[in-house]
Amino acid sequence: VSFLLAIIIVMNILVVLPDNSLGGISTSAENFCKECITRGNEVDVLIMNGGRLSLSNVNYVSMPGKSKYWNLSANDIKQGGIKAPLLAFMGVVKYLTNKKGGWIPSIFSKVSLTKYYDVTIAYRQSAACYYFTLNCVKAKTKLAMIHGNLHFMPETKTWDCLLPNFDKVICVSDAVRKGFAEGFPMLADKFATVYNMFDAPSIIDKSNQPCEYVVDKCLVNIISVARHDNWQKNTDRIPLACAELRKRGVKNFHWYIAGDGPHLEELSRLCKNES
Repeated sequence: VSFLLAIIIVMNILVVLPDNSLGGISTSAENFCKECITRGNEVDVLIMNGGRLSLSNVNYVSMPGKSKYWNLSANDIKQGGIKAPLLAFMGVVKYLTNKKGGWIPSIFSKVSLTKYYDVTIAYRQSAACYYFTLNCVKAKTKLAMIHGNLHFMPETKTWDCLLPNFDKVICVSDAVRKGFAEGFPMLADKFATVYNMFDAPSIIDKSNQPCEYVVDKCLVNIISVARHDNWQKNTDRIPLACAELRKRGVKNFHWYIAGDGPHLEELSRLCKNES
């Protein structure tokens, strides 16, 4: 009986993301939502910067009250209209408090979502995403996701202090889990592994679509697929690697670069300069 009840119970799940910027985390979140819906759960998505995923069968939730200005910028103030003076004041407060970590608690104080959830997931590691999920969402179980290896993260202190407050911290690989368990031994039991989910049918379908590029099979062909963000992915090293290979007499190769991102134009320029 308990097994049957577990099957028919529909859980309300909230997935919280700071933004929907291009990259693997947003894709992973979409696939996670699809899997939850397939299993019969109701899924809400809150993207803190007001964006949306490519999914249409989820309910999108907005940031409540003043919390929508958590990432307040000069451009927001310029476009604020009659709210511009108030936003300018908030901008000063953000400037004065942000360096000492006071802005996030301030902008999220006394605001909360009205709906109660069975599970809420802070899907990307960041102070804002973690703090909002912990303090502004009412849920029976609260989970945090971690998508990066502790040993390669330049900074974690803005959000690692919030990890003890989650029921579980979900890491995207065993290597990530082991790294955090070693770095935070007092929380070792909280860390668990759930690998990113893939939409296999969609990947297979895309692989069968016609391609405009003709690959020379007489060459060694290399392809790099990534979000072109030099600060995190370092794809700007590829043209330098190609130049170094040619300098050493290795010429029978072609390196393809696929993807998009904030530094795509810069990468294209580097490729032309090194060619």
